[in-house]
Amino acid sequence: LLDRHIYRTVKRLFDIVFSACVVVVGLVPGLLLCLAIRLESPGNPIYVQRRVARITRKGEVRTFPMLEFPQFLNVLAGHLSVVGPRPALPREVDQYDSHAMKRLSVKPGLTCYWQTQGRSDTGFDEMVELDLQYIEERSFLTDLKCIVDTVSVVFTGKGAC
Repeated sequence: LLDRHIYRTVKRLFDIVFSACVVVVGLVPGLLLCLAIRLESPGNPIYVQRRVARITRKGEVRTFPMLEFPQFLNVLAGHLSVVGPRPALPREVDQYDSHAMKRLSVKPGLTCYWQTQGRSDTGFDEMVELDLQYIEERSFLTDLKCIVDTVSVVFTGKGAC
């Protein structure tokens, strides 16, 4: 129990520091990109979508507004972690069975095993199994490995549609 508390505390501190660094580095390019999008098309250049954060002990679905690239702002706000199962849409969660609901037992994240080991090459059941495997194996070293693996698959495009 103490180990879990220490892990969650260290994970949250890491999320804050890592995300703050990404936001600072990406701030000017992000603002320029938003400006370019706004000049080319009407509406908000930042897409916002409701996603499921977790299921409460009472079984209530908690949602949050998830941004696209500025998802690191969601991490700073505490809606997401850098590493954890990707947040699902409410309509997807409505279709979950009790096994799939277990993936909502931890804070969702930007990346996890599914993003590094399968992506669009896997089906729903495989995604759930990868998320549950992460939940069982999670540790600070596992999270760091997921981040490194994510950078690798982003640059290689492995598993992308």
